[in-house]
Amino acid sequence: MQNACNGERLNTLSVCPSAVVQAPVERVWSLLTRPDGFDLWADAIVVGAEPEGPAQPGQLIHLVASALTWRFAVTIEVREVDPDRRRLRFVVELPLGLVNDEVVTMADLGQEGTLVRFGRDFSFPPGWRGRLVRILMARELRRGPEDALAR
Repeated sequence: MQNACNGERLNTLSVCPSAVVQAPVERVWSLLTRPDGFDLWADAIVVGAEPEGPAQPGQLIHLVASALTWRFAVTIEVREVDPDRRRLRFVVELPLGLVNDEVVTMADLGQEGTLVRFGRDFSFPPGWRGRLVRILMARELRRGPEDALAR
């Protein structure tokens, strides 16, 4: 899916939040490519990775997330890992048929830290379910990564 930041079509929403993290790019890369590091920045608990180990294309990462009093399963498929360009691509299957095709890039800012960009393309299910999910979650989906990355 091609990312067109801050765009909307009938069943999609594209947003590109970014944040400067006060950490070296190597540390940020390590956190974002280790499934056990996901617990530190994702609002979810990692329950397993297939295969285990650092992020690699084809890897599935299984998480449990919470919202209010509900708990639900989330699956992340790693599609691309490019350490030279500091680029990752994940496809995240969320509840209610919501899918996030996400590209994460990092830029070393030297003493200022690391610029992390998230290119998020959300696909909603068709029909009334998709419209309802968009209404209920659009604000949260547009939220930037600052809180998560600050952890």
